[in-house]
Amino acid sequence: MRSDLLFSMYLTVRKLGGEVTQEFANAGYDLLPEHFMILTFLSIKTQMNQNDIGRDTFKSKSTISRAIDKLVKSGYITRNACTNNRRTNCVELTEAGKSVYKKLLPIFLSIKKNALKGIPQNELDTCLRVIKKMISNTD
Repeated sequence: MRSDLLFSMYLTVRKLGGEVTQEFANAGYDLLPEHFMILTFLSIKTQMNQNDIGRDTFKSKSTISRAIDKLVKSGYITRNACTNNRRTNCVELTEAGKSVYKKLLPIFLSIKKNALKGIPQNELDTCLRVIKKMISNTD
């Protein structure tokens, strides 16, 4: 049934998020998938403002602020006023943040590989197209 699709997606995200959190903890890191997502964005874009991170991750300002606070306290990112808009905070990876990202990425990719095991590429492509349409429908 179509009504089961959203519930199944929710359960999948929760289950995989729990697995990511557990495997990060097993590796000695007290980080959630949300923290890893921020580290991932910053590994690609180098520097971002908090508002853009919230927009790109579909997280509230308060959730992003708490996640960034934890990453700053852990020494993985820095937060400073943006040069082009002093009222906005920009964040970027520290050397420690780059290092932890490189250590966590293989763990994340292993979980991803296991989750996608046995699913043909054409089904993954279809799934991604459907999810992108659903996101577009909610804009």
